[in-house]
Amino acid sequence: MPILIDYHVHIGQFEEVYYDPLEILQIVADSGVSGCAYSSTTSGKEGITYGEIRKEVELAVSKFSSDTFKPYLWYIPSYRNEGITIEKAMDDLPYKGIKIHPRANNWNRSIPESDSILHELFGFAGEHTIPILIHTGPNGVDAPATFEDFFAAYPNAKVILAHCRPIREAIKMLKKYDNVYGDTSFVPKEWMAQLIRSRVGNKIYTGSDFPITHYMETHYYFERKNNQNFSLHDQYLIDSKEMETWEAMFYV
Repeated sequence: MPILIDYHVHIGQFEEVYYDPLEILQIVADSGVSGCAYSSTTSGKEGITYGEIRKEVELAVSKFSSDTFKPYLWYIPSYRNEGITIEKAMDDLPYKGIKIHPRANNWNRSIPESDSILHELFGFAGEHTIPILIHTGPNGVDAPATFEDFFAAYPNAKVILAHCRPIREAIKMLKKYDNVYGDTSFVPKEWMAQLIRSRVGNKIYTGSDFPITHYMETHYYFERKNNQNFSLHDQYLIDSKEMETWEAMFYV
């Protein structure tokens, strides 16, 4: 079986909880997972600046090798106003990939400036053969097909559809484009079955969305709500075991 890597981890602020970068990455390291790709959910805060995100990533890479624990630059449109181009950011810290969150950061395709920045991001990803992770969802603005023209225009850009939502549309993109992949983060079991039946398992990366999984368990799901004894370590043990299960099924 291949070495297990978690391609979807987060650090930073999520809602009212701050997830310390060093604590989160240490939990991942202690779990036996061989590495991960991570980005900062602090990027979803209104009015956030690149300098704030930089401090988190700089701290993380000072303790965890970026060759194994790979930081992704969560790029937001307002960075252009700060003079932070994709080239400048990538020269600044050892980012290994790019992430965009169309819904959280208002990547409005009807605004020419947004499309201009997206062309820069996809172009950079294709030229430098680094992945670009896209948060996907059923809300139109973050649906996979919303970005289909970029998949076609930049065939050397490796695109990962985080969450594979909505599932039928994601499967269509995975089958249509050689450069489009998906990840398992927050993918329901019944959707995983569809991915397997659709014979696209070789294009699916394991991902947990940790520690957002813990937030959901302790704040929304009845079984765990307000259970102070259910730790981040407990959650990642569950997450990593689940990734092992999906990895084994796809590997077969």
